[in-house]
Amino acid sequence: MTLNVNVPLSNEIYERAQKMAQELDKEVPEFLADYLAQTLVQIDNKQETAPERERAAYLALHPTLLKNYQGQYVAVYQGEVIDHDTDQLALVGRLDQTHPDEFVLVRQVTADPEPEYRRIAIRWAD
Repeated sequence: MTLNVNVPLSNEIYERAQKMAQELDKEVPEFLADYLAQTLVQIDNKQETAPERERAAYLALHPTLLKNYQGQYVAVYQGEVIDHDTDQLALVGRLDQTHPDEFVLVRQVTADPEPEYRRIAIRWAD
């Protein structure tokens, strides 16, 4: 299902869209609809990658975190440390109150910014 929508555009934006549409051999409305659809997908993908963004922020902050919070648990939200505690459960409890529906990265600050996790599987012989 498609809807026809009337959207006011400045001359500059229309001319840019027209030029890009010509390069892609499309009509301007088709180009704008495709462009909007792609942009919305990118926005959705950004929301899905909150864990990756917070992990990257943690890694960037790690040298400072190591100086100030070594051995403690830190909560990273939107690229910043929003809380810390030596007790992980106490920290998570506070986060459940303050950020109940948001992804907040909680990690213990150790010398190794990305500890290795190993999965051990035991298989019993038949």
